[in-house]
Amino acid sequence: MHATALRVGLAATFVVLGLAVHPDAAQKGGPPAVAKVDRPALMLGELAKDNPILTLRPRAVQEACLRYCPGDDYRALRATWDEAAASPTYTITFFHTEGLRRGGRVGDRNFEELYQYDMTLASDGSLIEEQPHPVTLAHVPPAVLNGYRAWNRNNVKGMVAAWGIEKSRQGKRTFTVSIVFSQIEATGARFLEDGTLIKDQSDPTPRPRPEKRPAL
Repeated sequence: MHATALRVGLAATFVVLGLAVHPDAAQKGGPPAVAKVDRPALMLGELAKDNPILTLRPRAVQEACLRYCPGDDYRALRATWDEAAASPTYTITFFHTEGLRRGGRVGDRNFEELYQYDMTLASDGSLIEEQPHPVTLAHVPPAVLNGYRAWNRNNVKGMVAAWGIEKSRQGKRTFTVSIVFSQIEATGARFLEDGTLIKDQSDPTPRPRPEKRPAL
């Protein structure tokens, strides 16, 4: 069996069973000792199942993808890197399964596609750059939610509250929220991962619109 297929197969087995037999159990006699499998190993097995393009990347890169793209909402489409570099970086192209779509027209053909974004990681798993992309509320850290509640003291909801993430090469990872009231009115804010408010467009409470006066 090919080594890669064997690794993926073993990872899938661990995911299904969730348990492993201690290697010294057979030598000691008696009932086999059962040890818990390391949870990160289980998660890497799930990652390999849903994102086969990542299975041959360094473990630190795989773990970073799990840390920054948790859950079942992300899929990896492409990986690029420079083998000749002393410290290679890895750029992974993702799409969000519940993300935004975009479309247009080329010639006489219409098209629609899922929004894609790139994440660049160092070989040790540290995040270098993350293009702006939408996220679900489940992926917003508790500290950011606390900062959001402090900013939105009146719990203004609007039509929808859309969250996103981005990180420039020189900047820190930030979370943005846009509260949409109508097609022409919205407000928003930007937070660091610790919940610090760094950009406030306006108070989240929409201003009352002036009454229309009858024409004279």
